Amino acid sequence: MDRQERMRNIRTGEPIDCCGLTLWPVLMWNYGEFLSCAQVWRLRLSALPYPFCTLDFFSALLASDIDGNRKGRPSGLFAAALRMLALSTRTDAADLLHPGRIRLGHRGELPTVEEIVLMQNRAEVAVPAARLPVLRQLIAEQNGLELPDEADNPDLVEQKTTSGTSSRYAEQFSVEDMIASVAYQSRLREKEILGWTVREFENRRRAIDRDKHYMLCAAAELSGMVKFPDGNPARSWLLDTADTMRGTVPISKIAQKMGLQHQKGE
Repeated sequence: MDRQERMRNIRTGEPIDCCGLTLWPVLMWNYGEFLSCAQVWRLRLSALPYPFCTLDFFSALLASDIDGNRKGRPSGLFAAALRMLALSTRTDAADLLHPGRIRLGHRGELPTVEEIVLMQNRAEVAVPAARLPVLRQLIAEQNGLELPDEADNPDLVEQKTTSGTSSRYAEQFSVEDMIASVAYQSRLREKEILGWTVREFENRRRAIDRDKHYMLCAAAELSGMVKFPDGNPARSWLLDTADTMRGTVPISKIAQKMGLQHQKGE
């Protein structure tokens, strides 16, 4: 399958054949489990201790887990990666943990994953280590995940991630609330969304965010409460804005001025 055909299947939510397997986009029925696996799937290997970060993705997770178990700090990174494989291939995650499904080797004293054997359509499909990065990338694309560039400086990435404005109001994460909110904004019943792919859901959620930011900034300027030197910092409801701070005023401050956030003491 060429790239053009692959991208067409990704956009339409159709399965893709790769490495002898059929990969399906994860549906919202499995959103909770998907989120618990997605964080591991896009893990930056440079965030792992040396020497695990020198291995390939699956081997690094396995070696890190084995080391953690020895020290009484189990993490379950490798099991989470296997669950993501199972979600994408619509196979049994428990079956992947059976002896013989993961064929191991060694690099010095470190264990390495040489092959993963999945059971799909009543047939065994062995995926060698050299092809596992292809599966990881494709599964990420199918489900709207962005894999990290290992060449990036991890300290700069961490600084960028944690440099946002803090708030005394912590968000309480809830999958049900997220689905209900997107359903409400889309004027749909929640059960209609459960059949969506995760990628479609995330695209809709971001579209709603863009529209809200755009309308909030436009309303703030029209009201005279805020004046943006360079125009609306949320440039478009249609496309993401690279710099939401353009115009010098953060969106959180705009909402506060318009009375859309909790007042102090509430």
